[in-house]
Amino acid sequence: MSLSDDSQEETSSNSSRIIFVASPKNGSLSEGNQSLNQTLEIFSFLHPKYKQQVKFGLLTIQSKTDDDSKTILLEMERIGDKISSWFIGNNVISDGRPIVLTPMDVTFLLIAILESEETEGESFKNMMDVIPPVIQRVSSVRDMIVNICQVVEVGDDLFVQLSPEKVNQWMIAKCDHIFDQINNNNELKNKIITSQGSFKRSLKNKDAADDRKIRAESIRFLSEYMDRKWIEILASHFDLLTEIYPSKNASMSNNNSQLSSSSQPKSPKPSSQHSQETDDFLADLDAVEKNKRKRAEATAEKSKKTKSQESRNVQSLKKVNTKGMKSMDSFFKKKQ
Repeated sequence: MSLSDDSQEETSSNSSRIIFVASPKNGSLSEGNQSLNQTLEIFSFLHPKYKQQVKFGLLTIQSKTDDDSKTILLEMERIGDKISSWFIGNNVISDGRPIVLTPMDVTFLLIAILESEETEGESFKNMMDVIPPVIQRVSSVRDMIVNICQVVEVGDDLFVQLSPEKVNQWMIAKCDHIFDQINNNNELKNKIITSQGSFKRSLKNKDAADDRKIRAESIRFLSEYMDRKWIEILASHFDLLTEIYPSKNASMSNNNSQLSSSSQPKSPKPSSQHSQETDDFLADLDAVEKNKRKRAEATAEKSKKTKSQESRNVQSLKKVNTKGMKSMDSFFKKKQ
């Protein structure tokens, strides 16, 4: 496998990395790697959810015997602890976290791109003008656009407009696929089902609650790549909104209590379009602070025990009978 110039810059001698690339399993080009040319390119692009520049990969697989080729999008992740190191030849790589590139559905990027291009007029736009060239290189990207957009073909040009209905259908199908994949992996399925408690029961006793847990985990997976508004629609479709966003349950309870209470005037509360995100952030922050306090208390307790042990050791030394023993100074005096 060869690296493009951009990729070589990423893996120069000053910032060497160990890279693992997962090859696609489906298709004729996945068979017989010895007869294939594989080129990996690294590029920067906005993350579809967090809207920050992150690294992605493009893996182009070209057959040596014919012109058949395909290009797939790869997600780049660093795994492991930073404290580990690698010995490569005569060099030491201080940041020992290997880089793993795994196939990623380009539809996640397409949805984010098309959302950012939406205008009030909601007009159709030429695909060539909206989708960046690097994304257009992914194989079958045109078919994936058709799956989530209303399209109008004018000659060779394709004019597109993001369709919420099609996106919803795509999300449901994607969630069903992840759900099936988890169900086919007994180890992963058991981990998800029993993660809520310490009692591990047999998978033969599977019930409807287990399906809800697996379905919720499938939705959480998609939530790592999509904006919250889409995930809320998907979670509502499967009646799992409060499982995915627990704060929604409290919000609905507050709304119900307000409706049933007397109509006494109340002081207005400040509203914000990001109030829900703020609540979730504060909940996460509170959990982090609690963990910090627990660690601090554990450290203080350990330090207290250490000091207590040192104090007992000093007291024990004071009780030692030193009668007849030479002082330490006598060993450093000049002999007469």
